[in-house]
Amino acid sequence: MAEIIIYHHPGCRKNGAGLTYLQGKGEDNTIRPCRKESFTKEALPDDLKKPGIPASGMIRTQEA
Repeated sequence: MAEIIIYHHPGCRKNGAGLTYLQGKGEDNTIRPCRKESFTKEALPDDLKKPGIPASGMIRTQEA
């Protein structure tokens, strides 16, 4: 499996569940704190740019 970059928000239960799942797989992933590292076009992997989804469409906004 290719490396996955996870923008982690510790207060988000969905994000925490996804992170726990991926860590259980034993894969080497990069975890970036989303409150300290903002999304930029340059930082997003090419795979996420291809579908034409804006970065804001990849972020859960329902939880504070």
